[in-house]
Amino acid sequence: MRLDKNKDYGFTVNATESNELPFWDRFRFEKIQEIFTTCETIIDFRSSSRRLYESFKNVERNRISVDINESYNPDVVGDICDLNMFKDESIDGIICTAILEHVYNLFKAVQEIYRILKKGGKVFVYLPWIWRYHASKGEYEVTSGFRLMRSSFYLQTFQK
Repeated sequence: MRLDKNKDYGFTVNATESNELPFWDRFRFEKIQEIFTTCETIIDFRSSSRRLYESFKNVERNRISVDINESYNPDVVGDICDLNMFKDESIDGIICTAILEHVYNLFKAVQEIYRILKKGGKVFVYLPWIWRYHASKGEYEVTSGFRLMRSSFYLQTFQK
């Protein structure tokens, strides 16, 4: 797929074709593309798909950006640890990249993602490192949240 070199997609390199991307960037691109082409209602936490969703505009989807910070102009101002504005099993696609390491209650965030996800829905989540604690403002435990996620979701594994 053709990429615009002038847009920030959050990749580690500036490529013009998706097949030119390094493994991790290509994996991220393909998983986000899969969500945008197979799911009807998609929550994009903090617009973490970056500008990628614009690449899939020919596909009619209901993309909802959610952020706790209203200055980012999300569609919904909300806390990932309290998504009471969404009904149980109402969302079939969720993108949450580089978000969970910033939340104050990782367990509650994962429980909320699980609660609103439809059966058979798809989630793309990643944390940008595997250190046990985040070293800013609060000390948020990350590794225990991974255990909760593994027990709640079917995780796809991959090899290079």
